[in-house]
Amino acid sequence: MYKKSYAKSDVHTLLIRDKSSGDKSSHQLRLLQKIGLLDNIGKVSIKRASAFSELVKAYSLCYNVFLENGYTTPNFLGMRIREWELCAQTATFIAKHNRNIIGLITLTPDISGLGLPTEWLFPDEIQMLRKKSKKMTEAANAAIHANFRHHSIPMEFFRCMLAHAWHTEIDSAVAVINKSHKSFYEFLFMQQIGEEKSYSDAFYDPVILMHLDCKALYTHLSIPRPGYCERDFYLRNALLLDNPYIQRMKRWQTVAINTFITQKIGLQFRNACFNSLMNTIYYEMNFDALEQHSSNTAVQSVRV
Repeated sequence: MYKKSYAKSDVHTLLIRDKSSGDKSSHQLRLLQKIGLLDNIGKVSIKRASAFSELVKAYSLCYNVFLENGYTTPNFLGMRIREWELCAQTATFIAKHNRNIIGLITLTPDISGLGLPTEWLFPDEIQMLRKKSKKMTEAANAAIHANFRHHSIPMEFFRCMLAHAWHTEIDSAVAVINKSHKSFYEFLFMQQIGEEKSYSDAFYDPVILMHLDCKALYTHLSIPRPGYCERDFYLRNALLLDNPYIQRMKRWQTVAINTFITQKIGLQFRNACFNSLMNTIYYEMNFDALEQHSSNTAVQSVRV
């Protein structure tokens, strides 16, 4: 958890925004509750994935959801695996219903020499934030099964993200989102950084970069002050005072890292990627050979 010295964070922008938009945020609170994006977790449970089998299912779900929405291309592996997923410090949180994984979000570390996953799209914005931050993370791999997209799973993942950030003293979190979701994340104190861009080269897929000052939010929620509105009191309880994941985070972190090391999860994923690559090469070689054979057969038939 943050040290007392972190209370020096600048929360001026948070307070000014609340004073000018208290009525709007209160209306948004009631609307989000009405449509089920808040206080609607039902029988869904949230935990940090630690075992290799859990991570395989989670990254497979991410791959399938992304593939369905055109965010990725098919691969033999059937999972979304990058360098960040091979790092022990990467934290993947999953939502489960009847023992099935129906949602996930991954908090990736800022890896030296590699950076953050979407730095290729927002390089200047990420670099600007990095200069002001001691420790950054990016919320990535956000995917929820279609049958559960009107539950409050995104809110539960946000509570997990904050609990993890506060426990590991991350001071800056970013996420690339569809611009249509902007108001929801602004409700949660995130702010847009930079301009709208397209995530895809093949078609226009408008996304924006959202940023959260985790230290400033912790300070803002810790002590009620003049300018607090209904949204502030609700989020103070949901994100800080009544956030169940804060107490679980230390144990989850220890178990996940120890399991990652003992099960050699990074190596298992690397081997899976290598085998997938070899299968791809083998398939393409055989496909080329089959095409050549068919071509030769056709030529011989013409000659006869």
